[in-house]
Amino acid sequence: MAKDLAALMDEARQRGFPHDIFFATGCFRCEATGEFLNARDTKIIDTLSVAAGSDPGDDATIYLLEAPSGTRGFLIVPMSAHTDPNKVDLLDDLKAV
Repeated sequence: MAKDLAALMDEARQRGFPHDIFFATGCFRCEATGEFLNARDTKIIDTLSVAAGSDPGDDATIYLLEAPSGTRGFLIVPMSAHTDPNKVDLLDDLKAV
């Protein structure tokens, strides 16, 4: 099991999710392809989590995502009580496989 965020990112890439996906206004964006991903059409294939120990600010979940176009990548979401509600809404719209 991966112990830190860098190891989880490497694992995601090894599993065929090579692209970094970021939050954009009302959607997600894949920087490598320039593609904007609609949350309702994007699938969660799996999730990976890191619990960094005593500092909860270091905890995160990586979502392994697949767009209808076939683009696959990962979205890093810090575990935080201060997560932007708009980002939470986008995550809620993702489809689990």
